[in-house]
Amino acid sequence: MDRIYLEAVNKRIQHHSEEIGRIKQLGNVEPIWSESRKLFKRKQGAARYAPFGVPSGTVGVYRLIHEPTGETTYIGNGVIADRLGRHRLVFNNKGRDVKNPGGTTNGSAAGQHMYKYDTYSKNWFFSWCDIGNKSLAEQYEDLLIKLERPIFNNECLGGK
Repeated sequence: MDRIYLEAVNKRIQHHSEEIGRIKQLGNVEPIWSESRKLFKRKQGAARYAPFGVPSGTVGVYRLIHEPTGETTYIGNGVIADRLGRHRLVFNNKGRDVKNPGGTTNGSAAGQHMYKYDTYSKNWFFSWCDIGNKSLAEQYEDLLIKLERPIFNNECLGGK
């Protein structure tokens, strides 16, 4: 049998075993959601914090909230500051994807929907929680969407 292939199999088994152990540990800690805060107000402070007041590189789940109604309009996951930055970038571009000089685009269906729903940036807030594991964050997001049914995650609007 191909030794390199078997080594690849063993490394994947080891990786997934370690991930299962980490997820089991995370199961003992309940996620703590932040207070909602303005999406379009930069927080000044320590360099390790992103403009949103979220520690750089934080992997978790977040909500976009329309403040006048208090409604969660979108639930997402990933590196929180990066995802929020993309939504804000598209919103600030009048709800259109941003074209980069190299020809690629930064898109955000959530940013597009936000702009169509309410163009007043001060009405948009967010809340987030640190999950620390991408796979677990994806599953948590999926279950929250099924439970809460945010309007921008609706399939006919281009969300999940």
